[in-house]
Amino acid sequence: MPPAESSLESPALFAGVALQAVAERAGFGVWGLDSDGQVVYRNAVAARLIGAGRHIHPDDRASVDAARHGLQAPGDHYHLIYRMRDAQGQVFWLEETAVETQPSADGLVVVGSVVDITAQLTTEQRLSDALQRTEGILRTATDAIVTVDERRHLVSFNHAAERLFGIAAAEVLGRPLACWLRPPAGAEPAPDLWSPQTGTTEMRVAHQGGSMIPVAVSVSSLTLRGGVLHTLILRDIRDSLRAQQRLEAAEARQRLALQAAGMGVWQLDPDSGRLRVSDEACAVFGDPAPQTLETVDQLLRVVHPADREAVKAVWHAAVEVGLPFEHAYRIVDAGGGTRWIGERGRRVDAPHQPRVLAVVMDITQRKRFETDAQRYAQILEESRNEIYLFAPDTLQFVMVNKPARSNLGYGIEELRTLTPLTLKPEYTEAVFRQMIAPLQQGRVSELRFETVHRRKDGSHYPVEVVLRYSAYDLSSVFVATILDTSERRDREHRLETLAERLRVLSEQLVQVQEHERRHLARELHDEIGQQLTAGLMRVRDPTVRLSAALRRDLGERFNALIEQVRNLSLDLRPAVLDDLGLAPALRWYAERQAALGRLQLEMQLSPPADRPSPEVETALFRIAQEAMTNVLRHAGAERLRLSLTLEGQRLQLVIEDDGRGFDPAKLPPVTERHFGLLGMHERARLLGGDVQVTSLAGEGTRVAAWVPLNP
Repeated sequence: MPPAESSLESPALFAGVALQAVAERAGFGVWGLDSDGQVVYRNAVAARLIGAGRHIHPDDRASVDAARHGLQAPGDHYHLIYRMRDAQGQVFWLEETAVETQPSADGLVVVGSVVDITAQLTTEQRLSDALQRTEGILRTATDAIVTVDERRHLVSFNHAAERLFGIAAAEVLGRPLACWLRPPAGAEPAPDLWSPQTGTTEMRVAHQGGSMIPVAVSVSSLTLRGGVLHTLILRDIRDSLRAQQRLEAAEARQRLALQAAGMGVWQLDPDSGRLRVSDEACAVFGDPAPQTLETVDQLLRVVHPADREAVKAVWHAAVEVGLPFEHAYRIVDAGGGTRWIGERGRRVDAPHQPRVLAVVMDITQRKRFETDAQRYAQILEESRNEIYLFAPDTLQFVMVNKPARSNLGYGIEELRTLTPLTLKPEYTEAVFRQMIAPLQQGRVSELRFETVHRRKDGSHYPVEVVLRYSAYDLSSVFVATILDTSERRDREHRLETLAERLRVLSEQLVQVQEHERRHLARELHDEIGQQLTAGLMRVRDPTVRLSAALRRDLGERFNALIEQVRNLSLDLRPAVLDDLGLAPALRWYAERQAALGRLQLEMQLSPPADRPSPEVETALFRIAQEAMTNVLRHAGAERLRLSLTLEGQRLQLVIEDDGRGFDPAKLPPVTERHFGLLGMHERARLLGGDVQVTSLAGEGTRVAAWVPLNP
């Protein structure tokens, strides 16, 4: 008996006042018909779901009519799912149940219920899609993944597991995992895989072919209504074990070589600050207790106080900038004696394990020899630098050492007839004597200058000259130490090339970082966000039997998680930046931050007619993001001003606040500043722009950034 399509003037009593009260508070629709097929009752939910303005979908009308006309006698009933369409054309899925009863005093003959299951069907579809994706991942995973039940019997077995075990899944399902998974040889007691505290454990897999394959096993457990399932990921570690053995052999050979050379090594983990010093290095440092050399500060205590700051600066440059180093310094050993240490090292940026490595050796004897060499001038012949002595009166050479003779191409007898003016064609004798007069008169202790020397064959090479006036064999002489700067200039050129490579690398790192941010933001929004939303809809489903308190608590938790995921996604890479451009993205972010900090916001956004390149938009947005974050964290401001203007061929971004400000003179050195400020400067400079931060204590802060429109 179908319900008549008529409006209700006044609902009759529906099976008594108490039952009607329950129906009015129900979370689903309830309706009733009399013997004439007229609707005599609808609660509020039924009126909304099947009332005025909604009509049965044309494709479902025949099945609904057939079900309703099938109610002919008491006890007849139906249950069906069909679609309704509202006036705007939106489609909803309804689940309806009805039964014909004995006529009652209030005239009811048919009683029905109706529930909106649109959200439930959507959630189930999403869960089905997610399950299919998960199954696909398991099938294509490179690691073996198996699942066992509470009895440790196999219930799933992916393709990688079939290859690792050498057997098809159909032959192992339902059998104990212990038939194939064995503890390592000699392991006493055997590892407890199933303890929640057990991490990754080394085990062995008995391959069908008879071999034992070492694997790393990690276990995760899931409690279901039917019991507990354990999922095991097994990774073949044969290659890593062989690599470890080769590494250990190489380290053993290295230790033997260092011991033979009287050297030791130390390495520093820049992230943790932990220091590892070899036994040989401890001997070089005077045999301090190993536990006293676990950090850089502890090692610095062994260094002589006069050399401590210089050594600290060298190590800091290696950690922060990656500069290789080679230097010598003094230490104070356990007995109070002073010894010289020679050290050479560099930063090694290995994947996932950056560290600083250094080789040390005792060079006390060598240092003593060098000191003696400086004390006795007659050893100048073996000096690495070009050294020559010439007479003050005639300017003729008295002595020219071997490196100088070799570079100049003259023999010793030829040089005795020449003067420095032969090597320095740009000087006249009068100019040269005027230059060296302050040395001869004792007004200065040395002269340093750069010039060009001419060889015997006419070729030239750049040099740095250190000139002193001294006594030699009871006679006064000028001592000239010459440094050929050709190699230094080559090194300077190589450093400039390296700096350009570092700039390109920085640019690539920024691009990789933005790519990863975009990828993570998409994953958070599309995957995790959708799953959380599906869970929330499931919790809100009135057909799920939950207490009101638990339903409310779960709903609040899901809403909080969804909001957190949304904020993380927006912070990583707001879609508005890619979709709409820089100005809308700045407006959105500024309004968001102003709302969070309860700031009065002023904006002047005048972007160019044509969108800048993605690199320019990303750099300026990240600079604005960092600046506005600092305003919320540190400024204590009430107003925030943001402007974006085009000035000639460059875009200028300005962020100002009226907060507490700071004294720029008290900022730490650039190498010690917060990475955010350095990041703003680096992003701008990579595009040929710059960032200027101005502030006064109590008068707010202004961050101005500009980049070329077409870098």
